[in-house]
Amino acid sequence: MSASKINPSTLRSTDPDSSDPTLLNLAADQVFFCKNGIEFRSASSIPVWMEMTVDLRENKGEHLACNGVVVSCSGNRHTGFQIAMVFTGMSPQHQQQLDTFTFASL
Repeated sequence: MSASKINPSTLRSTDPDSSDPTLLNLAADQVFFCKNGIEFRSASSIPVWMEMTVDLRENKGEHLACNGVVVSCSGNRHTGFQIAMVFTGMSPQHQQQLDTFTFASL
């Protein structure tokens, strides 16, 4: 992937028990992209195994919605929480689209 700036990512909880989904808007420099998911910091904790949807947006106007599961949440309310999320059910077409997105250098 090459480096360029993207619009903030939006993460939404898809917890069926939640009537008010969690919504985080993160700038590209606040998200670390891994091969199978992402890591980011949050002021509030997110329960492990919570399913979430990530809407990735590029400056070119393209976007990609990825489903995933929180696999790690460490930290505390004073220093913040480090969240790790693994993407699930990525089709080969979605993976290829994700690979062509240009993200800011982290």
